[in-house]
Amino acid sequence: QGLKTPTIAHKAIANLVKCGFIKVIITTNFDRLMETALLEYGIIPTVISNIDNLKGAVPIVHSQCTIIKVHGDYMDTRIKNTISELETYDMEINNLLDKVLDEFGLITCGWSAEWDIALRACFERCKSHRFSTYWTSIGEPSLKAKDLINVRKAQVIKIKGADELFQDL
Repeated sequence: QGLKTPTIAHKAIANLVKCGFIKVIITTNFDRLMETALLEYGIIPTVISNIDNLKGAVPIVHSQCTIIKVHGDYMDTRIKNTISELETYDMEINNLLDKVLDEFGLITCGWSAEWDIALRACFERCKSHRFSTYWTSIGEPSLKAKDLINVRKAQVIKIKGADELFQDL
């Protein structure tokens, strides 16, 4: 039915990757819409959705684009979806996220920060702020999001939606 196709935002992000502006994508989504959009732009990303992928992954510095799917991939039965599953990540995944949060700027979009306990912990652990963080929000950020905004010293940007944001970028 064509209902599960990349959005304008997915395609705009893929274009930003192609132009060299985005190198790492951290997502809580299980789907493969981002991968599909990147393939449409001729980009084959390194995808890390579990510890096995991480062990065999090309280092971020050598990949045109790395997608870190912190909750897994829908084709893998080990996805994280319940509160208890979202409380922790494997140590190696934590180390990777710590490195990314330390070494890259960040744009958040569509993340409430409510349920992802382990991902929130990664943000809270990161003490460096060498690159900017932009927290986009359609409405008022949640209280947990506001805590992370303060921790990251993020600039809040009000948006109409992801499509408009990434297309404008």
